[in-house]
Amino acid sequence: KYEHYTELFANALGMHQRNLNLILRDIDQDKAGVLWFATNYGLGRLSPEGDFQLLKVTTSTDQGSEANYIRNLDIDDQGHLWVATTHAIYRKAIDTDEFTFISLANIDHFYPAQNQLLILRAHKDTLWIGTLNGLLKLDMKTGIGKSYFHQSSNKKSLINNRVRDILVTQAGEVWFATHGGISKLSSQGADAGFTH
Repeated sequence: KYEHYTELFANALGMHQRNLNLILRDIDQDKAGVLWFATNYGLGRLSPEGDFQLLKVTTSTDQGSEANYIRNLDIDDQGHLWVATTHAIYRKAIDTDEFTFISLANIDHFYPAQNQLLILRAHKDTLWIGTLNGLLKLDMKTGIGKSYFHQSSNKKSLINNRVRDILVTQAGEVWFATHGGISKLSSQGADAGFTH
């Protein structure tokens, strides 16, 4: 039997379920068993006991920026929840509901306001970010980032700029699902280039 949890979102928003236009983009579970939901209404949290809350990652009410439209999330090895909205990244504090904005503005050749974030994947100290126009690698400790793009003259570049999914294997290889095929980075790092 299926159980429907949509009512939890409607109740949190104070609206009737039939008026709800809920879009879920991602679900993850932390070590405590809490389920996290990436939605167009914010970040949903469902405890193992059944308590539900809808959190906002930012107090911005600018609907045009989709400030609380959560597109993807991931939990790193230290237990931090990383959240991608349409144009921004936030990291949740472990013991509170405070979110820290993580700037992507200083990454060469990447312009967050002109791009859309699609997928996050945390692995060790690296946060991989797939976008509509390229790939980002962010060092979670230093905040230093690097961008990768398809370059038609470079066979070792990313095969396509629209990165939809990311998988880090047990061997440390990183696979990227794009609109133009699959790219892979070996465990030796990005300096060796991508294979396809």
